[in-house]
Amino acid sequence: MNEGIAAIAGALAGSLGTIAAAIATGRASREQARITARSEFLRRRQEPREAAYRKVIEAVSAVREHDLRDHFADGLEEQWVSQGVSYVREALDRCQPVKERWQDAALLGPAPVTQAAEELGAANEDLIGSLEALLFVFGEGALPTPSMWEAHDTARERLANARKAFTTCAQAALNDDGTLPLRPQRHWFQRRRNSSQ
Repeated sequence: MNEGIAAIAGALAGSLGTIAAAIATGRASREQARITARSEFLRRRQEPREAAYRKVIEAVSAVREHDLRDHFADGLEEQWVSQGVSYVREALDRCQPVKERWQDAALLGPAPVTQAAEELGAANEDLIGSLEALLFVFGEGALPTPSMWEAHDTARERLANARKAFTTCAQAALNDDGTLPLRPQRHWFQRRRNSSQ
C-alpha cells in the first residue's frame, strides 16, 4: 500500500512539475512575443520621427548658414543697397522649408518635441518678419537702421536657441525605448524602514 501511495505521489509530483514547466514556458513565450511586438512598434514609430526631425534640423541649418552680414562688407554701402534685395530674398527662400517642416515634426510628437517645434516655428516667423522689414528698406534704395539689424540679429539668435532646444528634445525622443520606469524604485530596506515608521 505504501508503495502504491508513493507511486501515485511520484506521478502527481511529476505531472505538477510538467504543468509548472508548461506554464512557465507559456509565460516566457508570451513575454518574448510582447517584447518583440513592442520593439517593432517602437521601430515603426521612430523611423518617421527621425526623418521628420532630420528635415527640420537641415532646414534650420540652411537658414543659419545664410547670414546677411557675411555678404556685406563694412563701408560699401552702395553694395548693400544694390545687392540687399537679392540676399534678403535668398534668406527668405531658405526660411520657407522650416515653415513647412516644423509642423510635421510637431505632429509626430511627443509633447516636448511638439513644444520645441512650435517654438522653432515662432522663431522662424520672427526671422521672416525681420527679413521682410529689411527687404522693404533695401527695396526703397535705403540702408537698414541699426535697430533693424539688432532686431534681425535677435531673431537669428532666437532661431539658434530654438534649434538647440529642438535638437535636444528630438534626441531624447529618439532615444526613448519605453523601458524607463514610471516611478523611481525604492530598495527593499527603504520600504521596510518607511513602513515601520
